[in-house]
Amino acid sequence: MAVTLGDLDVAALLRLTRLPADRAILDGIDTSAGPEFSVSEAATVFFAGRPYWIRRLEKEHGFAFHRRSEGGARVYTLTDVEAMAHAMAGVGVVTVRQLIAALVAVQALAIVHGYLEFDGSVTEKGRGPLYALPEG
Repeated sequence: MAVTLGDLDVAALLRLTRLPADRAILDGIDTSAGPEFSVSEAATVFFAGRPYWIRRLEKEHGFAFHRRSEGGARVYTLTDVEAMAHAMAGVGVVTVRQLIAALVAVQALAIVHGYLEFDGSVTEKGRGPLYALPEG
């Protein structure tokens, strides 16, 4: 049975965008080498929102998908943005369209920065110290 949201078949949309339906895009990949995004960049680039929107959602829902820079500013990695997108969709504050657009952007940037290949496989850079290959 297909999972739907309104008239959208989520699994079909994920197949069209080549996003994995059974795991996170960056599952087990350490993206701390960059890029990093400010709250303004994360809000604008991934969600077409404003920084205060992310700050409010973090406060209201207890999200903490960032670390703080030495100056105290919120800093997000690609892994943080992906987790935040899923969490926001889970509580209904982003639409399916926004979720998929954010995930496509995360995937594209992971490819550009050498964490993933075009087919979604993990590169040597992506295999870093936190990446564990599945057994079998």
